[in-house]
Amino acid sequence: MKPFIVKTLAVAIIFYIIFEITIGSRLDKIQSFFSTFENKQERIKVKEKILNELEKANKKEEILNERERKIISEFLKKIQKEINSYKLE
Repeated sequence: MKPFIVKTLAVAIIFYIIFEITIGSRLDKIQSFFSTFENKQERIKVKEKILNELEKANKKEEILNERERKIISEFLKKIQKEINSYKLE
């Protein structure tokens, strides 16, 4: 019985260490990213930054390059096709 408990405890400790090294560190980064949005000032900063980027994009003659236009166009065609097939059913 004693060897089983020792082995189980060793495996649990090793599993915990591997989890913290791999997934735990990433979860900490994600948690700290979302914690910045708890503060109203940070949300306002992000909102202003998005609006500024949209203003800059609106001033450009062409927002998308050729590849982006092709990909988005194909995607929208697929969505339109699915919407049309839903209306027919």
